[in-house]
Amino acid sequence: MKKCQKCGADMEEEEEFCSSCGARYEAPKEPAENKEPAEASVAEPKGIAKTVYCMKCGSAVPDGTQFCPKCGHPMG
Repeated sequence: MKKCQKCGADMEEEEEFCSSCGARYEAPKEPAENKEPAEASVAEPKGIAKTVYCMKCGSAVPDGTQFCPKCGHPMG
C-alpha cells in the first residue's frame, strides 16, 4: 500500500490517482543504492462495498469514493 503525497490517504498499488483528493500519485525518488528488500505484507480483507463505475473511464470504483483512482475524474 502507498500513501498520497498530497493528503496522506492510503492508496492501492495499482491506483494512479488518489480516491480521496484526486491527486496523481508520483513515486518518491530514492537513490538506487539505498533500496532494501521490502517486507512481505498481507492485505487485510475489506468490507463489502457497493461498486459504482467512473463516467469518464468506466473503471469500477467503491461507492463513496470522491475521485476515480484510475483517471482522477470526480465521482460526485
